[in-house]
Amino acid sequence: MPSFVQTIDVNSPLVEYLGPWQLGGADGDPEVVKYNQDTFVYCANTGCFATISFNGTEVHVVGAYRLNSGPFQVELDGETFGPFGTTPTVVEQFQIDLFNQTDLTAGPHSLTISNLPPIESNKPNLNLDYFSWTNEINSLDDVRLQDDTPAFSYEPSTAWSSFTDGSSSFPDFDGGTGHSTVQGGATVAFSFKGDRVALYGAIGSLGGPYTVQIDNGSVSHYTAQSLVSDATTPLPNYLAGQLLFYADSLSSGNHMVTITANPGSPTQDLTMDYAIVDGTLNSNSTVIAQSS
Repeated sequence: MPSFVQTIDVNSPLVEYLGPWQLGGADGDPEVVKYNQDTFVYCANTGCFATISFNGTEVHVVGAYRLNSGPFQVELDGETFGPFGTTPTVVEQFQIDLFNQTDLTAGPHSLTISNLPPIESNKPNLNLDYFSWTNEINSLDDVRLQDDTPAFSYEPSTAWSSFTDGSSSFPDFDGGTGHSTVQGGATVAFSFKGDRVALYGAIGSLGGPYTVQIDNGSVSHYTAQSLVSDATTPLPNYLAGQLLFYADSLSSGNHMVTITANPGSPTQDLTMDYAIVDGTLNSNSTVIAQSS
């Protein structure tokens, strides 16, 4: 089976943060352009944790060593690695592996990176840029299914707003089409075949919490709320085309992903832009029957 590398930005809802993390670049840091997608997060205090869960055989945590960087450690599947970053940085380095593991057993894993008490009081920071992992999948052929194809079902239909020629509220949606809702309990169900699925939408200051369930599996909790520092975006604190959910290592048959909006206020939204699935098993015109 071919290997596939999945990369998620630090703004991704798939990263779970705990502690006083701060958005990089919001203070005018000119070095923000040296980070992937011009985005990064940092923590200058102990008690900061960033966690990802993934299926794969290899994982990389990418960040930066800055002049104010301090020590940190990584916990992978219950085993602690580190401390790292105990030597003071002399020359700043960007988009480098803070940690990697390349010989993992295929299957589910959990990784948490956290900072440690600084050796020097003026060097406490942990800088994160993005995460990536490698897994085996059925096929590297992709098909992109837009939000208005038959594979998507929106309930109740009155809770969802759609646009087909772009939107000033949600610019940069792929193909100019999208769906959005601010109603709690509104759902979008996406049906597909194969062992992987990726769903995309917008994140930002107005994004809200949501849950995801595949078939009859457990419910996972995420949020599309994120403070984004990117001068190239058309709206402040807004990014379109962001990965809202990803899963692989699924069985090869039919599947359904259900996303439910759980906004905490009337202005928080959930959006749907498009999905990417195995192109050898799915097409834009296919409606996949689901079994209970």
